[in-house]
Amino acid sequence: MPTTRTIDLERPSGGAIRNVLIANGNQRLGLVLSGYAYTYDMPLLYYARRALEASGHDCWCVDYGYGADSAFSALPEAKKDEWFARDNERLFAALERMTSEYRGLSLAGKSLGTTIIHDYIQRKGVAEDAAFVLITPGQAWAELIASPLDYRGRMLAIGSREDPVWRVPNLADLRLRRDIEVLELERGDHLLETGELSFDLTMLSRVAERMQSFLAGLAS
Repeated sequence: MPTTRTIDLERPSGGAIRNVLIANGNQRLGLVLSGYAYTYDMPLLYYARRALEASGHDCWCVDYGYGADSAFSALPEAKKDEWFARDNERLFAALERMTSEYRGLSLAGKSLGTTIIHDYIQRKGVAEDAAFVLITPGQAWAELIASPLDYRGRMLAIGSREDPVWRVPNLADLRLRRDIEVLELERGDHLLETGELSFDLTMLSRVAERMQSFLAGLAS
């Protein structure tokens, strides 16, 4: 049976970053990163976690909680950026301590979570066997496409043609990136939903299956 525990991510100003580590004794660690208001309990990230677990990962789910934090919402943009940078530093320091106990790392995030992933890659670099899943990439999407990351791991980007956040000006350059696999859906908003239940469930299944196939075989 898996065990669960919370990692200390206390903020100096008070309160803590919500998180849970679900451990099954696996050799790889999977980090699941929430969006601004899309938490790791919601469908896309729930199935990202399930796909990571199926491929031999313990899973650490992290939610900065900005969407429900009125104090954060009231800050000017510059202060929000500072808060975000401090949270990233706190997270990356804890992640560095945790990865010493594992033999591999994979990261999956939605929207804001993909911006955290991009920041992590830029600052920390990547191992050769690292894997990344970007679901509806966020504000760093255009920069990620353009950046020469010297990427040695594997990356899957998932988005919809109807999502304006996905349709950045340099989206066509994504096809030139041999280090990024792409699942581009024909329909769906930033949640990859259309409001049509049957269609949305079919798309959710398609996304879950692609994440599972992408991550399969990572664990020894």
